[in-house]
Amino acid sequence: MKGASRVRRKAARKRPATARRRDLAAQPILFGPDTVCFVMDPSRSGQVLARHAGISEKTGQLAADEDGGPRRLVISSDFYAVYSSAGNKADGLVNLYCWAHVRRHFVRAGDASPVQLKYWTDAWLELIRDLYAAHDGLMAAWQENAAPAAVARLETAREAWDDAITSIDETRKKQMQAPGLQEPAKKALATLDREWDGLIAHRDYPMIGLDNYPDVAVMPMFAGGGGSAAGQGGVLAA
Repeated sequence: MKGASRVRRKAARKRPATARRRDLAAQPILFGPDTVCFVMDPSRSGQVLARHAGISEKTGQLAADEDGGPRRLVISSDFYAVYSSAGNKADGLVNLYCWAHVRRHFVRAGDASPVQLKYWTDAWLELIRDLYAAHDGLMAAWQENAAPAAVARLETAREAWDDAITSIDETRKKQMQAPGLQEPAKKALATLDREWDGLIAHRDYPMIGLDNYPDVAVMPMFAGGGGSAAGQGGVLAA
């Protein structure tokens, strides 16, 4: 039996890629109120994003809403240039960048220079942990905002977020001007600076997590509230 199983697996691997994709496409997809459909594409090109997110390739603008009015789209993603380029061109498109991705740059800086940057990296990871905790509070308060007392909780949560992001902002600016900082640390700070606007934009969208996908997962895109589904790279929510 084991030998037969190995033969079947070997035969499956020899089948053409087009046939394997056809078999996958033939599988049934069941939709329900708690179902997310992941639309995968082998490419992360601008054409793929435009097709799935409803962006005109000619103008770079979002297609009109069903009633002909302007449409808004929020894309939570990594720092891939296609997403930032779309956000720079399209009116009503907001980029939210993934904090797990930027955190990884600080971890890698510490790994590259463990003797000099261990405490520096630990301090940065603590700042980012504080921001995650503040965002958890902000998300919880936003989910309760229908209750009268929730207005005060939401404001308190926003203040906690502001305190956490201000600490990060002040630290990055001070360190970027400091002489003698190790090169891996400079690169991590440069990434943080370059993607800053998309990282701090999370404050206005507490319903969306700081990470565009867990490290162990595929990179999905999700459409909600009238948005359009897309392929690899992040979360879309209207």
